[in-house]
Amino acid sequence: MSALKSLERYRGRGNGLFLVALAVCVVLAGWGLWTGGAFDNDLQSDLRVSSVHVGDGTNIDEQAAEQIVGNRRLVVAWLAPGEDLGEACDELEGPAAGTVGLLLSPAGDEYDTYGCVQMAGAEDEGFGKAYVAETQLPAGVDEFVDSPLDALKVVVVNYDTLVRAKTIPDGTRTIAAPLPRFLIAGGALAGVVLGASALYLVSRRAGRVAAARLERRAHAEDVRTRLGAAAAVVAGRLLSLDVEYTRRKPRLSSKRQANFDERYSALAARYAEVLPEVHAAHDAESVEGLITKIEELGEQCGKLSESLKAT
Repeated sequence: MSALKSLERYRGRGNGLFLVALAVCVVLAGWGLWTGGAFDNDLQSDLRVSSVHVGDGTNIDEQAAEQIVGNRRLVVAWLAPGEDLGEACDELEGPAAGTVGLLLSPAGDEYDTYGCVQMAGAEDEGFGKAYVAETQLPAGVDEFVDSPLDALKVVVVNYDTLVRAKTIPDGTRTIAAPLPRFLIAGGALAGVVLGASALYLVSRRAGRVAAARLERRAHAEDVRTRLGAAAAVVAGRLLSLDVEYTRRKPRLSSKRQANFDERYSALAARYAEVLPEVHAAHDAESVEGLITKIEELGEQCGKLSESLKAT
């Protein structure tokens, strides 16, 4: 009887650990959704993963504009006439962190402009240089109100001049996949690892009471560990594909982009459908079947990666 009470006590502790881990995951997920862009407006969403935003009232080839900017730490946004450019700049503190920005809004035969430096120290020791950059960046754009791409070329020339003068630091902008995607993958892996760890501890304590049951459970946990590892690998490959696509997108044709988006969305959707089954599966037979599904998704990720790199 005492052994059974001991088993129940350790099971209770395992449930407590699970609830603590669940609470931590919920907090991290909420924080990740907030900082990773789940509540972004169009301006924030575009400039979080791109260098150009085109709002209403401007006709411009966005892909050509992105190629002009390249990988400079420069973001440029065309906003609708009458937009509050200062408020829009405040919205870019997180999405465009580490960049030098310029917001433009058509105003008749000229542009309303607003420099928006989001580099570290711009409001402290770097205030003077930030002011110079915000003043010089839009110089000359009013001559090209009817030709936004030419106006953008002027902005790029001004940016490069500021870099050569060491008014703003040189360097390239690295655009990473939004944080919530990493949290989703990390949360899935953490859930599997924490669950396996808790069950392992319970099994160690209850071994003297139910040796045969523990042997079967150990086998099931070994299979679940394989499943967790396979799911984590696929999550990582999906994230890598997203980052690689963002980097190569400017060089892809519209047809190639549409093809990738369709295949990637299908893979991501299938992965999202399988994840609940991963957490719910307990018996070895169902877990083995899920491992096969996950490995098939991994193979499809590999094929999609090869097709992307073939450009």
